[in-house]
Amino acid sequence: MQPVPAVHKRIREDWRRAAPGWTRWEPHLAAFLWPVSQRIMAGAALSPSSRVLDVGSGIGDPALQIAGAIVPDGSVLGVDLCDEMLATCRDRARAYGLTNVTFRQTAAEDLDEPPASFNAVVARFSVIFFPDVAAGLRKLHDLLKPGGR
Repeated sequence: MQPVPAVHKRIREDWRRAAPGWTRWEPHLAAFLWPVSQRIMAGAALSPSSRVLDVGSGIGDPALQIAGAIVPDGSVLGVDLCDEMLATCRDRARAYGLTNVTFRQTAAEDLDEPPASFNAVVARFSVIFFPDVAAGLRKLHDLLKPGGR
């Protein structure tokens, strides 16, 4: 899939403007969206050694909840277009003492991980921002190990 820089740039700028509000309201947003993150975790069928990709991490959920559930042997990679949102993720991970989660600024479609790298791929609301949803989902599917979710 070819990246669509103009679309990514627009999305990144929109979320840069929104990031301070999301950070300020983080406790409320995390509580409000907690049930959705719990459903995502259940659907991912995690094991203690899972390697999980969280697409569109925003301010860190469900990546942080997943990381806490798969300590100490599992790991989570969270990706997002907006580094300002990821700064909140990193701060929250440090505050929670989570060392098994990392965050990277990139479009999911441009992620340079090898095929079959993850046991699970989760995306709470981010797929709606893919410039080409079908191609983006194919890319994510390719990143799953056989039997991954």
